[in-house]
Amino acid sequence: MELASLLDGLAALADKPTRGAAARQLASTLGGDDALILLRDERTGALVPAEGFAATLPGGAAWAALLRGVREPGVRRFDVPVATKSSTAALCCVSDDIVLVVFGGEVPDATARSLLSALPLLATALRAERAHAVLAGELESARREVSRAGTIV
Repeated sequence: MELASLLDGLAALADKPTRGAAARQLASTLGGDDALILLRDERTGALVPAEGFAATLPGGAAWAALLRGVREPGVRRFDVPVATKSSTAALCCVSDDIVLVVFGGEVPDATARSLLSALPLLATALRAERAHAVLAGELESARREVSRAGTIV
């Protein structure tokens, strides 16, 4: 796989409304069935699915083992259950506070290393998205408080 198409696939993941389709397309390009992004929660330190991905995963024990196995940067391969998927193989690329999981297929090592080197850029975009969502919620809360204070006076 050429680097430009890999970067295009990763860049498409930054668009929240089409993130699920972009993940499936990237996985397909890599020879897999689907993909998932886990991002480290700044408050709890836990790896959680990024916005736009399923919040719950089947096969809790297998996923717990996967999450324990992705503490250090690098490329790992696991067997985990995936609902409605024919394959249970998973490639995990771990960089900083982001994990990209590709289900199914055999992603070549060179491609996995390229994925690994590009993940920090995607992590930055996803963290900015999360910060924006938090700030938007805080702004809305402040607006309600100002409105409520105006009716009390």
